[in-house]
Amino acid sequence: MSENKGFDAQKALDQIRGDRNLSIIAGGALAVIIGLFLPWYTIDIFGFSTSASPGLGDSTGIFLLLFSLAAVATSLNVFNQDKKNMAIVTIVAAVLCTLIMLNNWPDDALGEVVSTGMGYWLGMAGSLAMFVGGVLRMQADKMPAKPKAKSDDKDSK
Repeated sequence: MSENKGFDAQKALDQIRGDRNLSIIAGGALAVIIGLFLPWYTIDIFGFSTSASPGLGDSTGIFLLLFSLAAVATSLNVFNQDKKNMAIVTIVAAVLCTLIMLNNWPDDALGEVVSTGMGYWLGMAGSLAMFVGGVLRMQADKMPAKPKAKSDDKDSK
């Protein structure tokens, strides 16, 4: 019999459901990805209003998508590496997402003409959630396992 080395989506979902920190990371990544398609900016000038979002049409959206997927993939440890190293990669991917989000903050020079939309805030919250989940995951891997309770062996005396 040959062993299946492919990606098992059901196993990944079960792993996400079973680990609170991994759920935080996956939820944050999902928020970033959904935020890509919601309005980031609303431009209101002379009574006319329009909104804009990066989607996958520019490098901002593509990098956010790649870093979000990398955070989830490393947390799921699909590369079968040391968990501590994968937690560090998750944190780095989350920091890169956060830096991209901060780099796209609307310029104050435009005043009240441009306002920040829901997609931007959802993406920022998601990138911060991935960071927090990565840090919690790394700390959980550092904690020693709880010692097993000793059973009372009254009969052995």
